[in-house]
Amino acid sequence: KEQTGKTFSKYVEELRVERAKTLLRETDYNNEQIAQMAGFGSLNSFYRVFHKRMGVSPGTYRKQG
Repeated sequence: KEQTGKTFSKYVEELRVERAKTLLRETDYNNEQIAQMAGFGSLNSFYRVFHKRMGVSPGTYRKQG
């Protein structure tokens, strides 16, 4: 926390969302595959966390990409 200014869980969440963003932009994997590859515990948590951080759903993000 001293180095990043974030809690460990928030830092890991940020890394997972960044990985998911890359996969959404650069692959044709479906959301379930991306959630698993990015380290989310479930598809529901992927949707919830992604939308909270990005302001749009993973599908909308991919379409905008």
